[in-house]
Amino acid sequence: MKQGELLLSVLFSDCASAIHLKDSQFSASSERNPEHAASRARLYGNSAWCSARSYDMKYLQIDFADSMEVRGVATQGHPNEYKFMYKYTIDYSLGHDWIAFTEYGTRKVSVPIL
Repeated sequence: MKQGELLLSVLFSDCASAIHLKDSQFSASSERNPEHAASRARLYGNSAWCSARSYDMKYLQIDFADSMEVRGVATQGHPNEYKFMYKYTIDYSLGHDWIAFTEYGTRKVSVPIL
């Protein structure tokens, strides 16, 4: 694996496959500084994505480049600072329009276990 790529396990129909994501596939509403860039939103790294301090809606976006079924999302806080998200929602796009992820017709709000 080259530097700047992420090994991410994505489950496809009962089997695990791996995909590589480049830094350029990550984007965000803002970044606090280069050490907290969107591409730092990776599990088990030595940093994390942190948005700039503001009250605006914050988002992290990952472009998978191809359509795929994602069966799970894992989160963790910053490994060296007391920073983590309190809750999040997931939207996805199959083209230009964004669709809210729902369960049984209700928008799913995930709350990480602390």
